[in-house]
Amino acid sequence: MKLTHDVNLLAYLRARKIKLVHKRASWINRLIGWLLRVLTGNERYFSSQTTTMWPRRIYYNDKLHAKWTKIKDKHENSVLGQLDLGTAILRTRFWDQDLSGVLESIRPTMIHEFRHERDAFWMGPLFQITYLLLLIPVLLSFGRVWLELRAYKYNIAHWPGRYAKAEACPPKTGALDDRRESALAWVAESLWSVYAWPLPRPWTRWMGRRMVKKYMKKKGML
Repeated sequence: MKLTHDVNLLAYLRARKIKLVHKRASWINRLIGWLLRVLTGNERYFSSQTTTMWPRRIYYNDKLHAKWTKIKDKHENSVLGQLDLGTAILRTRFWDQDLSGVLESIRPTMIHEFRHERDAFWMGPLFQITYLLLLIPVLLSFGRVWLELRAYKYNIAHWPGRYAKAEACPPKTGALDDRRESALAWVAESLWSVYAWPLPRPWTRWMGRRMVKKYMKKKGML
C-alpha cells in the first residue's frame, strides 16, 4: 500500500500488518528511555514521543495510551475493553470509528512513523544500527539525521503549523516559506536536543530544506 500524507491510517496499518505497542510494555524502550534521561536529559521519551525501530511495529507514547484507555473504558463490557490497541486494530472491525478517531488525532505522527517503518523494512539491520547507537558518532550522525528528515518532510510540507514554533533564519536564496522555515528550525533544534547532538543545526536545516523542496516539487506544491 502506497504511503501518502492522506492515506487511510487503519487500512495502512492492516495492509502492512503493523502492530502498535505501548512503550512501557517494551523492555528495550524502557532501557532506551532510561539511557536518554541519564545521557541527554530527555524526559519526553515516554510521555510524548512515538518510536519505530523494527518493521511491522510502532511504539506509542503515554498520550496516545491515555486516549486509548478512554475508549476501552467506554467499551469495558465488550471484547474491545480487554484488548490492547495494536491487537484491536489488527483483529477487529467493529470499533473502526473509535479507532480511526484516535489515530486521526495524531495523523502527522502516524505518517512520520509509517515512513520510519518502511525504511526499517527495506534497510534491515542497518536501520537499527543507525538508531540504536545513539552517541556514535556525535556531531557526524548523517545517517540518523537523514532518516529523521525523510520522515519529517511530510510533517513540514503538509502540517507546518504544528511545528512552526522556532525563530527561523532562512538563507537569502532558496528558502521555503516562513511557516515551513520555522518548522524546519524547530525540527533541527529538536533533533539536536533529543537525538544526542547528531549534526550541527545549520547542516540539518540545509539537508531538510533540500529534502522538503524536492518532495513538494514532486507533489506539485512548489
